[in-house]
Amino acid sequence: VFLHALALRSAGVRIRAVYDPDPERAEWLAGLTGARAVTTHENDAADVVAICSPPALHASQAEALARPGRITFVEKPIAVTAAELARLAALPGIVPILQWRAGRSAHALKAAFDAAIFGRRPRIACDFILWRDAGYWSAKSEGAWPGGALLSIGIHAVDLILWCVGRPVVRATCTDTRLAGALALEFDDGTIADVRIRLA
Repeated sequence: VFLHALALRSAGVRIRAVYDPDPERAEWLAGLTGARAVTTHENDAADVVAICSPPALHASQAEALARPGRITFVEKPIAVTAAELARLAALPGIVPILQWRAGRSAHALKAAFDAAIFGRRPRIACDFILWRDAGYWSAKSEGAWPGGALLSIGIHAVDLILWCVGRPVVRATCTDTRLAGALALEFDDGTIADVRIRLA
């Protein structure tokens, strides 16, 4: 939540209210952002809300907060099951937060794909290793943070590839554990993408 609050502030957003089930954390973040701490996440006056809670809560909180005329940003992964994703798709004003699309290099990459600089059916390989200490996962219970490395972090790379290719996926195979994940995608034009992530 802290990093999201800083990103919003750096973009010139005025944060008016902060909710956290831990009142001390809510007060701390409210103090840092010039907001007020509130005791419920259902704030009727807000035109824009950002859900940055553990993934297991995203769908239920979005359902409580979404309404016509309100923008509801939902942190990745926006859902952890296909049923949750379908529920979110039916709500008004839901905007997923997938930050990798926002950078200049992402837009240059998208333009290169659109211009077929990599050919008509490129082969994409995305391999990355991120260092995470034991405290990273110990702070994320299995119940609140279902899924593994690919859903938790690698989803950014998956989203960027889907956005850049811009074609329907016809086949996907995936493995995802707490410390490693792999996803193979085949697009309808023959483009192939392989994403591998390991949390060292």
